[in-house]
Formats: sequence, C-alpha cells, structure tokens
Amino acid sequence: TCPTCPTCPTCPTCPTCPTKTSISTNFEEVGNWEDGIAFEVDHHSRWIKGEFPVTKKEGWFKYERETKLKGLPIDIHQKNICQLFSQVYGSNTTQQVNVLLDHGAGPFTNLGRRFDCDYEGAPPDVKAVVDAQVIAVDPLAPKYNEMLTKNKVFNTLRTAYCPSEMLTKCIGLNAVDFAIIINALDHTKSPVAAFMESLKTIRVGGISCVYTTVNEATKMGGVGFHQWDFNLNSSSEWIVENFRTKAQINVDSTIHAFAKRVSVHKQSPIQYFICYQKFGEVLVN
Repeated sequence: TCPTCPTCPTCPTCPTCPTKTSISTNFEEVGNWEDGIAFEVDHHSRWIKGEFPVTKKEGWFKYERETKLKGLPIDIHQKNICQLFSQVYGSNTTQQVNVLLDHGAGPFTNLGRRFDCDYEGAPPDVKAVVDAQVIAVDPLAPKYNEMLTKNKVFNTLRTAYCPSEMLTKCIGLNAVDFAIIINALDHTKSPVAAFMESLKTIRVGGISCVYTTVNEATKMGGVGFHQWDFNLNSSSEWIVENFRTKAQINVDSTIHAFAKRVSVHKQSPIQYFICYQKFGEVLVN
C-alpha cells in the first residue's frame, strides 16, 4: 500500500497515486557563470541586427533569424515536437498538450507566439488540431527585452525572467504539459539541476526535452557560457560532463525512478533531441 495514499493498493502504477522519489539537489555548478553574460548578450545583439555574415546569405541561419523575428516556430523544432506528440499521445494530443514551456529561450522562443502542428507532412493525428500556449523564460530576459525594444522588434513572444534552475519558483509544480530547452542547457550554471527543475514543472505524464549540440563546450573551447559537454554513452545514456573538472553525471540513472526516456527518431551525430516522460513526482532532500 502506498504510504501517501493508503486506499491505493497498486501504487506506484495507480495514476491517482504517482510514485514519489526523493533525490539530492547537490549537483555541480559553474562558479563563474556571470563571466559569460557579456559574451552571450553581445552574440544575440549582433544576431538580431543581422551583423553575422551567415544570417545574410540564403541558408539555415538566414531562415532561422527571419522566422524568429516573425514570431513563428522554427521548422525543425516544430517537426520534432509534433512527431513526438503523435508518437506518445496520438489522437489524444489535444487533451494532453495545452501549455508548452521553452526555458533558456534567449531573446525569444523557437516555438512561436503559439505552438501548432500546421505544416505540410505533419502526422494526421496532430495536424491542424494542436493550438498550445507557449511560456518562454530566460535568465537574461531583462537585457534581451531592452535589446529588442532598442532594435524595434515587437512581433515576437518575448521571454520572462527565470533561470532554468528556478523553474518551479517561477512557473510552479506540475504546471505545464511539455518543456524544452534548445541549445541552451549547456549555458546554465548547473544543467542537471536545471533539467530536474523542468521535470518538476511538467505534470505527471508530461514530457521534458533537450535539444543540444554534442560536446559544445569542447567545440567552443570553454568560451562564455559553454562550460558543459553533453554526450551519449555506449548504452545511449545521457552524460553531462563539466568542461573544466571533467566530472560526469549520468542523467538517465539519476532520474530513472520518476522519468523514462522516450525513444525518438534517429539522432544526428552532432545534434541530440533527448526526451523523458515523467511517471512519478520528484521529492528533493
């Protein structure tokens, strides 16, 4: 019998009495995180102004910039998420997905002002039926909002202030259906703590994902916020490594008691889309 729900003899499988697992919050974090703020703000300022040559010629970076400035979802992320919803929820997606959280979103979200699956080739069970609210947050939101106003960019969903390590304080527990952080978890003070917060923010049955470049810190030489490497081991378990100390954490084994990996389409050798579905509540000690 579940100690928190004596009338539920089948716990932890009973949906009205989810598993409650206590974990430590003593995760390693970067001590000099603030040193990377100037680098990050300068990068986004130049990106918004279109000063990078790659944003001026036809190709991915030009498309990405123009699409974000229109407040529309970025194609690859829209497709990844819609395919995931179809796979996990099928025709029940509209009942399961109403609020999406994009944390570490930068100046504005990759998901658009609202999120939908209205694109050519979308899975039939989610096409033209998904219409979800998007919440976007970032620890540098005040600086980014000032930057957007200065450059007269108003046609986007701007981010609100919230570090990923504080999501439950900003958003709440079990408050959203889906969470994602795109190319930014390696920018956090403590990526495992930040991802744990995303799992606490989503409801039981919800999904939290990370879209990330493989070993970004090593590729960037530890410049700015790039202080963490992400990779998959031989068992396809997600490994987080501190670029400076080389200390590693196996995320799958850390969260296995309350979240399970969702199998997604074949991973790129340079970019990962890693997702976990929450099946039990997380209690921290």
